[in-house]
Amino acid sequence: MSNEKGQLIVISAPSGAGKTSVIKNVIKKLNDENKKSIFSVSHTTRPPRDGDIDGSDYFFVSNGIFDELYEAGNFIEIAEVHDYKYGTSKDFIDKNINQGINVFLEIDVQGFQELRSKNVEFRSVFILPPS
Repeated sequence: MSNEKGQLIVISAPSGAGKTSVIKNVIKKLNDENKKSIFSVSHTTRPPRDGDIDGSDYFFVSNGIFDELYEAGNFIEIAEVHDYKYGTSKDFIDKNINQGINVFLEIDVQGFQELRSKNVEFRSVFILPPS
């Protein structure tokens, strides 16, 4: 394992601007160059959809567990969308960065503003939609 730390890279854009496509392509290119990079896995209270994998797509948790994690200060940012809660785990980010893995976080503009207001070190890219 390298002594070099990874980085948190935040990709932000309005909905539909292509954040996911950009991140997938960048992660593939970096991993092809042996620069270990992953997509951040968030916690959510929404139920899994067909094909969703717990721990890979999301960490699926109950409202009670989500609230406990929130109260313990485990999230660097949270959002509520369509009555479901989503949160980015500080532990997940720190663990991977300390292992030399770059972590890409896809968030909307609101989430970016919340993250900026906290004491979190990250690099960011804002994607403008084509129109």
